[in-house]
Amino acid sequence: GNGAEDDCVDGKSADGSDCKKKKGGFCFGGDCQVRLAAGRVIAMSALRVGDSVETQPGVFSPVVAFLHRDDNLVTEFLRVETARGDALSLTGNHFIQTGAGAFVKASRLAVGDCLSDGTRITAIRAAPQAGIYAPLTCHGTICVNGTYQVSCYSDVASHDDTQNVVTMLAAVTDLGHFDATTGLLRDVTRMSSEIFVCA
Repeated sequence: GNGAEDDCVDGKSADGSDCKKKKGGFCFGGDCQVRLAAGRVIAMSALRVGDSVETQPGVFSPVVAFLHRDDNLVTEFLRVETARGDALSLTGNHFIQTGAGAFVKASRLAVGDCLSDGTRITAIRAAPQAGIYAPLTCHGTICVNGTYQVSCYSDVASHDDTQNVVTMLAAVTDLGHFDATTGLLRDVTRMSSEIFVCA
């Protein structure tokens, strides 16, 4: 994790200290776009718990929580630009699916790599930006900017292992009815990281 800044809320950490700007982390930029089941395309910053969002091409799942959400926190994102002429902003520790089907951390992407739909990466730039968003869906993935399949997870050892833990949790409880879903799932993702790093 990233210490006290992991729990930064409205620019303040748990001890009250300022955490307005951080490097790395675990989120999407607010300008990334997602498609709702009703067909409307919205910015990530407008997404809400309960929205049914595209998680794989043509497949939709509700947002059950935000693992991180802060409209004001300034974070250093990687701006991944593509041959399609668009770009997506995500932090370096966030997992994204490549053309080979594997989920890798964004920091491991390189110019010339292909994303999940086969689109080639043409540039990767550091881009500080205000607003961090990490929605969690039942499928553990979300489609960004139309067709790029991205994991809901970061700061864990493996997308697949973490999704397996969350799926097991979902099998014994109703994620949609937790009052403290965000805190619980933060614990689950951190715990899964520790489990699979040590395995």
